[in-house]
Amino acid sequence: MSSEVDSNHWWASAHFQITHPSCDLSEIAKYVRASDSVVAFAALPETKFGMNKGKFFWSSDLKVKSPVRPNELIAWAERTALENEKLLIDLVTLGSSIYVYVGIHSNVLALGFDLPQTPTLLKLGIAVGLEYFSP
Repeated sequence: MSSEVDSNHWWASAHFQITHPSCDLSEIAKYVRASDSVVAFAALPETKFGMNKGKFFWSSDLKVKSPVRPNELIAWAERTALENEKLLIDLVTLGSSIYVYVGIHSNVLALGFDLPQTPTLLKLGIAVGLEYFSP
């Protein structure tokens, strides 16, 4: 089987998002930084900020393809939280909401992976949502 066929088994993406109903988060874009991915197969995180659905937002997205498993995305979100912990605490204190979402898109029936430890996400009360999509 070719590596191109292997890469089509699954792909996953993580979305690390900060929202606030009234504070313009464009200023924090100067300070908060998405962690560099340690996964050799991953692209650089794509970060953006602005307004959506009446809320200011800052978000960073990272996408991986097979054979990299989704646990790498959760580990990336944990590193991002750890590297920005002080700033994230300040943002939560100001009323911001922070959420991590991992979407898994698969052409196989099952995909197993171990969930990494997430002490910083847990400490900050950041929820991690997982969603699995299969044809």
